[in-house]
Amino acid sequence: MWGVSVAPAPLRPHASLLLLFAAAFARVATACLMRVLVVPSPGRLRFLVCGAFRHRFSLPQVKSVIYQLLVVLDYLHSKSFVHRDLKCSNLLLTEANVLKLGDFGLARSLPQPTFEGGAALAPKLSNTVITLWYRPPELLLGSTDYTGAVDMWSVGCILLEMIVGKPIFPARTEMEQIKQLTSVLGTPPETSSLRNLPLWPKLAETLGDKKPRVTEWLHKNPALQDPEIVHLVTRLLEGDPRKRITAREAQQSRWFQSAPAVDKENPAAGCVVAGRAGILLALTRAERQSGRCTSL
Repeated sequence: MWGVSVAPAPLRPHASLLLLFAAAFARVATACLMRVLVVPSPGRLRFLVCGAFRHRFSLPQVKSVIYQLLVVLDYLHSKSFVHRDLKCSNLLLTEANVLKLGDFGLARSLPQPTFEGGAALAPKLSNTVITLWYRPPELLLGSTDYTGAVDMWSVGCILLEMIVGKPIFPARTEMEQIKQLTSVLGTPPETSSLRNLPLWPKLAETLGDKKPRVTEWLHKNPALQDPEIVHLVTRLLEGDPRKRITAREAQQSRWFQSAPAVDKENPAAGCVVAGRAGILLALTRAERQSGRCTSL
């Protein structure tokens, strides 16, 4: 027998949120089946496909999508929510190229610290969240006390994936992921908060002493020569979460202001090329070539 639970509404409707209306559930033996009902958006929605089809988006398209993502993350983080599973397959576009952020299965409202004996006790959160390729170093090193900075690392990964056409840290295990990140970011400096995390003492000797080479690594790609995008990516992929750029700060990046500039009043306009929906056109072509359909 199916039951229906109407979702609470801690967040007000937002143009870039794919809203959950209700969840219907039923128990069958020891299993629990669930159907999720989503508030429909006008027209069709399509997944924002990046590495899956090796499609490289145009610069206006990338700027439009990333700016819209930053706007909705600024809203979520201001309400003390973290998404905790940002990746290309959780970003969708309407036919008007408005970004819709979906899949809030791992999202969490950050709890307030509790106090014991006059001392603040940080709430413990799971560190086995965020798909491995988009997971920041603090989670890989065992942090259970984190902020929206974990989402910002994922934004940096998505931005680069849209430009280069493939995931940038495609590891198979957590240890391999840590080694990939260290090869680019270098060993955390003495002042980094990463050195205070539970798994750092066990990994310090294994990882060795490596120097950061983020700029050199980015400059290997011809599409990443602009100093403004290098600066933004470097701030997004900052190893120390305390120094990582916020969604609000990232919106002020000069990269969005340089040509082709994002229209901050209507950022979705950046997706339109010669009067046509550039991203949707690209996805349709990719779907046709692969024989797969990503329509919802």
